[in-house]
Amino acid sequence: MANASIQFTRGKADESEIDSVKKIQAAGAIKVQSIALHWVGSIICILSLGGMISFYLCPDKAKDLWTVIAPIILAAITGTLGFLAGEKSAKGQDSQG
Repeated sequence: MANASIQFTRGKADESEIDSVKKIQAAGAIKVQSIALHWVGSIICILSLGGMISFYLCPDKAKDLWTVIAPIILAAITGTLGFLAGEKSAKGQDSQG
């Protein structure tokens, strides 16, 4: 009888360990998403500000600069959205599996 109670408490400990591992993984995933969003947001801000400053300083060359900057900004935004969508679908698959 005592052996059965030891096995029961071990089963509970394993479930709590699994829960704590999942919490740690979730916290890590949130940290990665936050870092990615801040990094991409900073790059977009720097590029946008550079384009606006060039527009006011030398408007004749700003068009050439924006033809370079605009695709970079667009790629950063779509890449970030793709990253977040991939993370969301991965979470959905983890909860189902």
